[in-house]
Amino acid sequence: MDMGGLQNIVANSAYVSARGSVDGMAASTMRDKKFRAKLNLPHIKKSEHMKTTVNSGFDSMCVKQPIGKRLFQQYLERDATHKNACNLWKDIEISTSPRRSTGCRRPRRSSTSSTNSSPRSFAASWRRRLLKKHKGYEGAIVEKRILAKVHSRFIVSLVYAFQTKTNLCLVMPIMNGGDLRYCYTHTKTHAGLIHTQTCTHTHTRMHAKKTTHTHTHTR
Repeated sequence: MDMGGLQNIVANSAYVSARGSVDGMAASTMRDKKFRAKLNLPHIKKSEHMKTTVNSGFDSMCVKQPIGKRLFQQYLERDATHKNACNLWKDIEISTSPRRSTGCRRPRRSSTSSTNSSPRSFAASWRRRLLKKHKGYEGAIVEKRILAKVHSRFIVSLVYAFQTKTNLCLVMPIMNGGDLRYCYTHTKTHAGLIHTQTCTHTHTRMHAKKTTHTHTHTR
């Protein structure tokens, strides 16, 4: 019996088993390689026929296709002369979106601990979880951009929005005295109403009403 050949076989077997212990992730690596191979783009020669079949017009490449639309908007935003046109384009898309009615359909949650928490934490308590559950993030973003366009310190929320054949109508309330109620119930050093605070809140409400009646975009 050839002992030298037997020793070589044993050594090779030990080497293979050692490599298997080191390369324990070989199977997962192969799966990753196969997955990456599926994501590779075909060779450019296989895509030459698309020059005649794909519509290369502006409406198809820069409006209907999401990637082309995004790249074109990024190009407009980088150019100072076309940045305002890009912002107008986005505003028109928001105003014509079918999900523009935001306020009356937003989920709200009643909490028994509302008087024991700050107004900021109470306002944020239902936004994250319930808006995500009811897919209301898109509507909240639309409302935020509309309120930014109005730019009034007395209008803090959008109750309802609807569109007619000619106009986009927005129903916006002024502040409802929440700050006054908070000062009345949470002020420990000076319980009850204070004369200076009462005058301040009264002036705020009167000025808010004057603002809403003066501007034509808030009725």
